Amino acid sequence: MSTIAKKHNITIDELKKWNNLQDNTIKLESKLKVADIRISEEKETIAPRSEIKNVEYIVQKGDNLGSIAKKNNVAVSDIKMWNDLTEDNIQLGDKLIVAKKLIVDTNQAVAEKSSKKDKLSKAEREDDHYYVKKGDSLFSIAKKYPGVSVSDIKKWNGINGNSLKPGMKLKING
Repeated sequence: MSTIAKKHNITIDELKKWNNLQDNTIKLESKLKVADIRISEEKETIAPRSEIKNVEYIVQKGDNLGSIAKKNNVAVSDIKMWNDLTEDNIQLGDKLIVAKKLIVDTNQAVAEKSSKKDKLSKAEREDDHYYVKKGDSLFSIAKKYPGVSVSDIKKWNGINGNSLKPGMKLKING
């Protein structure tokens, strides 16, 4: 256990607590939780997607950096930086970045939110039970239910160790 704890920069006590271990004995090929990461699903799903887009301008006859900067309410130095210009010379027809705009897509956030709610199929949610699938762990199942911990699932189902078998029906929510 000390080797595992050192490798993951955690204490043996944390390792024991997160995996509900009474002593320092672990079985070969046991799956162990090596971090206590708590992600708020609501915060994760509501965050809108955003990106910075360039606003471009095509140099017209009679334009200079000063007039372009004034039209776009930015500094000449910003236009030069965004376009990697070392001098003030520009040519008719040049395409210049004249602003950086933050685009927030709230539609994606809504779509993501609804897809998160569909994470568990109807059969898996039925009567507050979960059917174990191959590759599931107590930790991965607990993450699917906000507010449910590994120890809750163990207590509600009379599980002592960490072993699960595909097809097991686990009671969720007491």
